[in-house]
Amino acid sequence: MRVQLLLAGLVLVTSACSGAQPQEQAPAASASAPEPAPSVAEPDDDDPAPRLIEVKGQVDDKPYQPAQAVGTAVFKRDGKLHLVLELLEKPRTCDKKSKAEKGQRQLFVALPWEAGAKLDLSAPPPDMDFNPNKMKIWSGSRWDEAPGWRAPFGTVTVFEAPTKSGEKGRIRLKLRSGQYRLRGDLPVLLCVDAV
Repeated sequence: MRVQLLLAGLVLVTSACSGAQPQEQAPAASASAPEPAPSVAEPDDDDPAPRLIEVKGQVDDKPYQPAQAVGTAVFKRDGKLHLVLELLEKPRTCDKKSKAEKGQRQLFVALPWEAGAKLDLSAPPPDMDFNPNKMKIWSGSRWDEAPGWRAPFGTVTVFEAPTKSGEKGRIRLKLRSGQYRLRGDLPVLLCVDAV
């Protein structure tokens, strides 16, 4: 080791005296160094291939992951049919509405109901009664606003928009509310005719 250091110093001194610049040597490639993984492009938001729901963060220190959206009402605004969706944590059928349990949350969204329609959540909602800015939580006797919910940013895109009660459609959610993130496809059960 000492001999190697002395030789290296001698080479540097000799190079400095002769005016030659020492050449840098490229580090030897290590056989054990992993090659970087190729980056996988994220699919486009408009790609119709179904996507699983991904959730990051919590609302009021509790997970919130909707399992289903239920179309409960329709109205017309600016010549377009809008469907009111209730995002539920537990799936249900149209013939029997499930009873709310204490701590259960609900989020209502109204959006144009046609394939390809996209709702910008940062824009004013088409009807303030079905405003995603407010998440409700069941106290056991009434629906109160969830204090940890913030007005969301993002989009809701309609991919499948059936029109008859009992049929199933599909929406894609991409939203952010504070530290909470929700992304992916949600099945929609129509419990009203969307005509």
